[in-house]
Amino acid sequence: MSTDTDIVVLNRKKGSIKGQLTKLHTFISQKENKSETVITTHLEILSRTSTKFEKLRNEFYRTVPDDDFEEVESSLSEIEDDIFQIEVSLKSLLHELRLNTSDSNSSDAKSIDKTVSIKLPEIPLPVFNGKIEEWNSFKQQFLNLMNNNPNLTENQKCYYLRSCLRNEAKSIETSEDNYQSLLKALEERFENKRIIVDTHIKNIINHEKIVHESAKDLRKLLDNIHKNLRALKVLKYDRNDLSNVLLINIILQKLDRETRKQFELSLVDNEVPDFNEFLEFLERRYQILNAIGRNVPFKSKHSDAHEQMNKTKSLFVKSSNFTKSCILCKDDSHSLHKCDQFFHFSPQKRYETVRENHLCLNCLGFHKVAQCKSKHSCFHCKARHHSLLHRPQLHIVNDDSSPSLNASSTPADATPDTSSLSNVSPLTSCFVTQKKRVILATSVVYVLDKSGSIRKGRALLASGSMCNLMASDFANTLGLKKEKINIPVSGISDTAFNAKRKSTGTILNSDGSFSATLDFLVIPKIADLMPSTSIDLEEIKIPSYVKLADPNFYSPAKVDLLIGAELFFSILKGNRLFINNSLILQETVFGHVLSGTVEGKQEIQHCGLISQVENLDNLVKKFWEVENITDIPTSKNKEELECENHFMQTYHRDKDGKYIVSLPLKENIENIQLGNSIQIAKQRLDSLWKRLNNDSGMANLYCNFMKEYEEL
Repeated sequence: MSTDTDIVVLNRKKGSIKGQLTKLHTFISQKENKSETVITTHLEILSRTSTKFEKLRNEFYRTVPDDDFEEVESSLSEIEDDIFQIEVSLKSLLHELRLNTSDSNSSDAKSIDKTVSIKLPEIPLPVFNGKIEEWNSFKQQFLNLMNNNPNLTENQKCYYLRSCLRNEAKSIETSEDNYQSLLKALEERFENKRIIVDTHIKNIINHEKIVHESAKDLRKLLDNIHKNLRALKVLKYDRNDLSNVLLINIILQKLDRETRKQFELSLVDNEVPDFNEFLEFLERRYQILNAIGRNVPFKSKHSDAHEQMNKTKSLFVKSSNFTKSCILCKDDSHSLHKCDQFFHFSPQKRYETVRENHLCLNCLGFHKVAQCKSKHSCFHCKARHHSLLHRPQLHIVNDDSSPSLNASSTPADATPDTSSLSNVSPLTSCFVTQKKRVILATSVVYVLDKSGSIRKGRALLASGSMCNLMASDFANTLGLKKEKINIPVSGISDTAFNAKRKSTGTILNSDGSFSATLDFLVIPKIADLMPSTSIDLEEIKIPSYVKLADPNFYSPAKVDLLIGAELFFSILKGNRLFINNSLILQETVFGHVLSGTVEGKQEIQHCGLISQVENLDNLVKKFWEVENITDIPTSKNKEELECENHFMQTYHRDKDGKYIVSLPLKENIENIQLGNSIQIAKQRLDSLWKRLNNDSGMANLYCNFMKEYEEL
């Protein structure tokens, strides 16, 4: 598990790389003349920056936990795209400079003897993937490279233009197969100024709100603002006084509470703040948060006040934050769940170790289970204990190919929690040595959203499913129309739930040569991260010519879609490769999918079966205690007599025969101790709001449930 210090260091390195890229952007935007030497030097700086970035990416992959992996990957992808755009711009400048130099010296070059030419590195062509807001940038870069080159024929330009198109853009067809016809078709499809402007404005308005102080989220917001405002300026939609006021109010709603507070404190008068000064404040705020390492949610003062009300709870919280070293080997470099010595224990031995050291059974922290704030549970059985403490039930099959079993009988008192049992049969224990892991077939697919744009998702290919599934968060991202349904979906052991929504979506492969429209049942979650842990690629030798449908199949990631038997066999192709006699590379329309078993680390799993037989005498005794009628006391106290007199004096019967009586009021109410239940209720309400604020998916489910409850 990564420490806060590791994350702070990595974020500082990432900020340094972003600073270098900003300087390169500034150099490119300058209008002064640039020499070939200066441009080449900046290309070398970019190359070194790219090398640093690749090292930083690997450090993130080793350090960041699975819960934050998706967010970190998105941030790193933005930096990678930025590096690519800068490289294209620098090489375009270099190409233009050399063309101009060649034209100016052409007359003199005829009188000079032919010299040995130097082969320069190739300039990669820009790529357009169908996003309408990126069309103008792509068109400008491509035309600068192609139209200024008189040596290219129309057919060559047409070929190069088609090679630059991806996804939806690649499916564009023209009446005439030539360069001008294809360029005109692309302009008619994507050069829609109104939609482009709307897209850039929506990118600012729909940016997600920052919940806690976070340098990373603030940097992401600033980059989004600068990027879209620059694009609008290129389209000749510059800012004015009214738009500045609107932008300030929109952006303020995206900031966390503390940042808004600091901005209000920075204002010295009642005048409307200047937009540029507002952006400068946000830049300074980012530098402050980045310097103090504020990139993760922190506890509010309100939550700290509740912790101080319970001294025992606050002591446990401080203890868990203070002690992070492994209790077995006393090493500060790792925690208990990453300890090799602890990993090789049997589940029973791990359980005993945790209980002896008074650790949390759920997260292995230094607090009680009741005080554990972790949202995670056992990966295998979903119970509130750590996955390393899981003791699965074992079905023994009389088969030579089954894992080796060592069964033994132990007295019941050998287990830690059986001292209170009145009559317990012997405990039977089984140990299984399991070394194989199964890889399920996954693929990257592309789905059309409500605006016709293409979104990338990850699909699990399951021939044993009669329906297609879509995760609700992915459906919300696509913005597809949802139809209300009530269809029961059952799985293993008749485990069933009702699907409440259905959406229709169109999926495509990467080159647009295949598409299919399917009905998907929308459910909250399809599966946990798949695979559950990273897979070692050293033993998997995949041929270099094979195009994988899911290039990152070995890395844990969420599943957005499940494609069932309706389409499964239609996407298969004839080519099939075998690896190590246990893995199969099956060719599909999406690429080759990998499935089969791989050798993993040897894990010892323990299964304990125990039966409890209640003593018959105790059962009969409890039965008579429950059924026994207690004697009613004949004497009444003063309050009981007053209640009886009040009833006799005030009751009457209505026409339906019902008794009606006025409620008596108790005197001296201020002297009655009512307890402190209101504090407990407030704590539970605050806890619920914190959970919903930290989990947008759970908040949506909660709101939908309450709306359905109100409509009953």
